Amino acid sequence: MTIYILREMIDLPISQEEWPSYGYGDYAKTDIVNVAEVEADSERKAQNEFKRLFPERRLRFSKNSPVCTVWVVTREELEAISN
Repeated sequence: MTIYILREMIDLPISQEEWPSYGYGDYAKTDIVNVAEVEADSERKAQNEFKRLFPERRLRFSKNSPVCTVWVVTREELEAISN
């Protein structure tokens, strides 16, 4: 089985001193956080497990969507990105 990690892009608050850098709400200050880890046989099964863990979030996964703020990666993919 493979370990899958749910990642999410979150918006961070912008202080008045940072307005020249980020605009007046036009471009959000963001960060990517790891929300949870599950062990599953496939990515689809991992996505279903994340949906069961967080039903209140109504998660939707789309690999081709530029506006999807959540996605699933394996631990190996995450390590490759980090290095």
